[in-house]
Amino acid sequence: MIWRRTIGLTGIINNFYTFTRMYGAAKIPQQRLPLSKKTKKWREECVDAFINISKFGLSERRSNLKALYDYYNGEVDEADYRYVIKPYGKTRENFPSKLRNYPIIKPIIDLLLGEKSKRPLNYTVTVKNADSVSLKEEAKKKQLLKTVEAMFLKEIATPKDPQTQQIQEQQPMLPPQIMEQFERTYVDDRAIKGQAAINYIMYEQEIYDKFQKQFFHFLVSGETYSHKGVRRSEPFYDVINPIDVDFDKDPDVDFVEDGDWAIIRRYSHASTVIDQYGEFLTEEQCLELEDPKHQSVDTYLLYRSEATGSDDNISRNRLVEVVTVYWKSRKRIGFVAYPDPQTGMVEEFEVDESFRMPAEMKEMGAKVEWEWVNEVWEGTKIDGRFYVKISPIANQRTSLDNPSECKLPINGCKYSDINSNNISLVSLGIPFQINYNIFKYRMELSIARSKDIIAQFDINMIPKKWDMDKFMYYVEGTGIAWVDYNKEGIQLSPQHQSVLDMSIKTIQQYIMLLETTMQEWEKISGVNRQRQGILVHTKAKALHNKL
Repeated sequence: MIWRRTIGLTGIINNFYTFTRMYGAAKIPQQRLPLSKKTKKWREECVDAFINISKFGLSERRSNLKALYDYYNGEVDEADYRYVIKPYGKTRENFPSKLRNYPIIKPIIDLLLGEKSKRPLNYTVTVKNADSVSLKEEAKKKQLLKTVEAMFLKEIATPKDPQTQQIQEQQPMLPPQIMEQFERTYVDDRAIKGQAAINYIMYEQEIYDKFQKQFFHFLVSGETYSHKGVRRSEPFYDVINPIDVDFDKDPDVDFVEDGDWAIIRRYSHASTVIDQYGEFLTEEQCLELEDPKHQSVDTYLLYRSEATGSDDNISRNRLVEVVTVYWKSRKRIGFVAYPDPQTGMVEEFEVDESFRMPAEMKEMGAKVEWEWVNEVWEGTKIDGRFYVKISPIANQRTSLDNPSECKLPINGCKYSDINSNNISLVSLGIPFQINYNIFKYRMELSIARSKDIIAQFDINMIPKKWDMDKFMYYVEGTGIAWVDYNKEGIQLSPQHQSVLDMSIKTIQQYIMLLETTMQEWEKISGVNRQRQGILVHTKAKALHNKL
């Protein structure tokens, strides 16, 4: 490891201690415990254990991901071009060319983002519960009974009764018409409420813009993650930077939400921390956050593994480390089975571990069977010293059929990591970008070396009474070089007229290489020039319509 920063002895010791206890050095506390034994100490040990086994400090993943975003922004890493700019181990100064970035990756990514923004984002809520069909049939039955009742009243009504006369004037629909109209107009009340809720969340949380941001992360890094839940009694939907997340899941599991644990590690200002966790912090803790102790300076060597360049925040650091951990613990639940005294059928319901069988249910012959199932817990460590909100999450995403199946509130996936390292569209374009920049660099050198076709004249060919300016004036103005062969004592060389070609013939070859590189990159990305031209034309047309 290259130590790029000078820190104090205390900082080195603290970082070394953190380094030695990370990456699998911690032991996860036992999770199959009753809630009464999950004490404050146990909860804090769980949070620390999962933080310690994460790869934030030791893995090169953060540096590799950051490099992908640098390539998208056109940052040039000289290490990729060392064999070009330092072919013999030394840098040559004052070269007539400089290696620059000529972006061919960014336009493709931006085009795909533009196409994604035009796709519709309409969601419809449907009810898939087991009782949805029964409720629909019940509503259909009520509608038919109402129609039959109206038809019956029409038949028994007398013409003298004004109320029945009004009923006679109304022509009730026949059952086939009722069935057709019902199927066309029926909507479950739960679907109506769900649609209203999702419309509110889509607007309040700006889901459209966040989906665009997630797609950008997916194109650049090949990874995308989101964080969902309830904060201060309001639903939230956050996009997680792939650099700030770590998790562990089964090899055959595709999504993070089905994994065993997940961690979000961010650096935030004290104002942001108080906005999100103020209800769980004491007044003393809020005051201490104004002078954070666990800043990014202290964890610089670990958090920014293999960092290059300077940290913009290093001189004005007030960021607080906030680590949120989600993991699957265990809880004990029971299934109480008892005979229904009215029907004699065996009924069953679920209870928690604090349930005690009432005496009257024992007399009825009720029995309880206990089972250990999964339960998602959460915990947050702020500034390396404050533990808040360590408890089961309020809204467990469980299954009606399997009580042990639950999901983490962090969702995400990778583009292609099956039996191999993950890739992204930007990572596929890096070799083409490097070659393109090299060819441009070489072509610029060739242009700098290239001169025009030069005609060589013996200086004695200038007429005796002319100076150099007058001679060059007639050469450039008329294209004729006037000479005086009768100069006394002057003997001209037989090769007094010749042409020197100092142009470089390889420039056209570099142009062909650049064109070939671009075509190969367009083929890999699936975005050809015709597709790019259509998008440009569409944007221009939209701008023209606005003007």
